[in-house]
Amino acid sequence: MNKLKRIGTYFILVFMVLAITLTGSIKTYAESKIPDKLIVDIQHQSMGKLYYDDFSISANKIVSNIGIGYCLEIDKDYPHGQEFRLKGDCSEAIRNILIAGYPNKSAQELNLDSEKDAYFATQVAIWSVIEGYDVNRFRGGSDKLLRAIKEIYSSSQKSNRGKLVYEAKEYYTNEDTQDIVMLFKSEDFGVPIPPIEPQPPVEPQKPEPPVEPETPKEPLPQTGVEDNIGFIVIGLGAILTGIYLNIHKREA
Repeated sequence: MNKLKRIGTYFILVFMVLAITLTGSIKTYAESKIPDKLIVDIQHQSMGKLYYDDFSISANKIVSNIGIGYCLEIDKDYPHGQEFRLKGDCSEAIRNILIAGYPNKSAQELNLDSEKDAYFATQVAIWSVIEGYDVNRFRGGSDKLLRAIKEIYSSSQKSNRGKLVYEAKEYYTNEDTQDIVMLFKSEDFGVPIPPIEPQPPVEPQKPEPPVEPETPKEPLPQTGVEDNIGFIVIGLGAILTGIYLNIHKREA
């Protein structure tokens, strides 16, 4: 009996070691897929505009070939096709906003009418955390938008915030351009390429017998008006001459 217990304990320990090793390998593989560099730009369309005290706030959507991002420095320039470099993980406060905001939650879950509003509400909530804005003092937007900003901000302060289904990493480029946080879909990392199913060999087609060229046909003789135009003219001339002579005889 003691021997069976020792064997069972041994197998449990081996299983735990394998599980820890496998988890670490998957995490390392996923992190290796996060790019060290990427080209970042913006969509040249304002996502929205609000007012806070005596100034206005507007935002553009930050995009790349692998995901969307958010501005972390409101007073600096937006990206315009520059190469950004990986800086590291974003702060916990920003991560909590991303858990409560878009695209981790859909526009419908945020009670908004469009992804554009969902993006803008999340961006304003991020700036509120970084700059210390009071989310109750924004004005100028729809009631839905203002409520969504407050909800995203307040949800980020709760202990049961949920899970972020994206990898969130900070990137930078230069002193004049804002640092950004980029979002990458977690399940896209480490997904193996499906095997290619072998295709059956294609049987060579039998060559078709050569087609004998057709013997050119001799053109048919033309029997239309064009060929008899001379005879027609002579006939008309004879008729007109006869009419003229007949009239001349009567007058004589």
